[in-house]
Amino acid sequence: MNRDAKRHPLFDRIGRILLTVTQPGRYAGGEWNTVLKDLRSLGLHIGLACPVLYEEGMGNPELAGLYGLLNRKPEVGAERVFLPDRDMESALARAGLPLFSLESRTPLGELDVIHFCLGSALHAVNLPAMLEMAGIPPLAVNRRETDPLILAGGPLALTPEPLADFVDIFLVGETDDVILAFSDTWQEFRAAGLGRVEIVLELARTLEGAYAPGFYRPEHDAGGRLRGLIPTEPGLPVHIRAARIRDLDTVVIPAAPVVAGIRTAGDSVYLEVTRGSPPDSGAWDPTPRKGSDLPPVRSRSLDELVISLEALFLATGHEEIVLLGRHPALHPRLEELLAAIRARFKDMGMLVTVPGLSFRDQVETLAPINEAMSWNGIAGMKFHLHSAESSRRLGRLMSKEADQDELPALTRRAFASGARSLKIRAVVGVPGETDEDLRQLGFLARRLEEARRDGNGRRGRIEMHCYAWIPRPHSPLEREAFNCIEDLEQKIILVRKGLGRKHGVRIRWKSPSLSLAECLLTRGDRRLSTPLLELARAGYRVPSLEPYPPDPDALLSRFLPVADADRLFNPDLDVGVVLPWDHVTTRNYPHSHPAPH
Repeated sequence: MNRDAKRHPLFDRIGRILLTVTQPGRYAGGEWNTVLKDLRSLGLHIGLACPVLYEEGMGNPELAGLYGLLNRKPEVGAERVFLPDRDMESALARAGLPLFSLESRTPLGELDVIHFCLGSALHAVNLPAMLEMAGIPPLAVNRRETDPLILAGGPLALTPEPLADFVDIFLVGETDDVILAFSDTWQEFRAAGLGRVEIVLELARTLEGAYAPGFYRPEHDAGGRLRGLIPTEPGLPVHIRAARIRDLDTVVIPAAPVVAGIRTAGDSVYLEVTRGSPPDSGAWDPTPRKGSDLPPVRSRSLDELVISLEALFLATGHEEIVLLGRHPALHPRLEELLAAIRARFKDMGMLVTVPGLSFRDQVETLAPINEAMSWNGIAGMKFHLHSAESSRRLGRLMSKEADQDELPALTRRAFASGARSLKIRAVVGVPGETDEDLRQLGFLARRLEEARRDGNGRRGRIEMHCYAWIPRPHSPLEREAFNCIEDLEQKIILVRKGLGRKHGVRIRWKSPSLSLAECLLTRGDRRLSTPLLELARAGYRVPSLEPYPPDPDALLSRFLPVADADRLFNPDLDVGVVLPWDHVTTRNYPHSHPAPH
């Protein structure tokens, strides 16, 4: 086979540009376990795009899963795309070159499909920017017949309206099976000679969880309130029912994920053990809609997990195991799984991380395992707890079980066992919280610092990261108010008062302006498309979430004139008011309000 059959003609020209930028490993490709196919034999050439820098995007489990899943099909070639850093963006512009895929360095405009893996709402800012870098019209209505189809999936697809003008089709929900069905259906439609618009329409009619916003018209009342989204073509669903996987064991675990070419925060073996959420208690639901809209918890079998861990370790050589899941503690055989990991990997210096475990479970379950498995104790391990655990009343509200009286003892034990850091993720602005709750939050952090000193003296540290609570869509509190910036600033002052002057805790505050911008992007509608495009053309980027994005006031100032932000602070959101995401449901039945007329 011709060597160049796996390379685009621009391959070498792009390679010369890499010599002029920092961190060329972000764009070089060729990493261990990379899949590179003969471009002439592909029935579907698809780019999997993460609108973040390489270091953060390589830790995206959705990207890794789709990459392995699609490349199992011989006729499909899936390649990765990440947001370039400033120097690379400038270098491409000077050379007159478009944004490209990593594996074959194919310009994105020459791909058949680009699928964006959307995580944080703030990363929505980067999507239109990446399309413009690729020479693809960012607005779907302006795209030509030869332009690639633009898909989007991930958590942000459950609230699609802010990006509706940029995306041809959202794949909503758990799309492991849907993406395979899409690849087959797209190839059939293309072989049948259907045009771009016809393909989008037919996919929206037939594919589970597919939402084509270009075929839905938003209607507003005289006061500017959203009345609903009206399908403009026959055969389209009024409510988009998110795709759902019934049996998690049917989801193929990638046997050989790509190993990053440079050091990243995601250099770990990721394994999804559970998916979904338990039913919420109706006691804290302020509306008649009980519970969460998220799918129920499903778990992988123990045998499948153990076999997959062995294969993943041999394929990557990573030294940390991360067990993923929204509620991993609900896996019915979690303790047996951890015992199996200890038995297999204890002599290899591996660490085990289970995001989502309560602080108590991390100390009582993970600390002894990591202490026995690691050559150097459990140095570098971090513990997480939420501010809702800082008071019994808020703990009951947020369905948490931790008792604040036991937290100092757990902290002391953790640091005595070798932990080096405890990260407190403090969420302020929760409905019903009082000034005393906020002062107690700061006081609790000070008590934990004292416990750390008792545990290991001068070693280790406690970090406190403060965030504003956001009323998340598809949750029991989706109709609650968001705190205005002035209120959030006062709440932060109260937390500081509780800490006192000589507290020894490292504190970081997420800007209230940034939190408000994130809230608007999470809860907004199509009116945000214009400021998003303006931001992209003004050069504003959110390359990663850590450290926090720059100049949040500039970001917020673009959204406020069109976002109807006042309604966030004083919502008039009774059950009859339509929310921008009400046409999307993850339940087995549509929402109770009638379709708009």
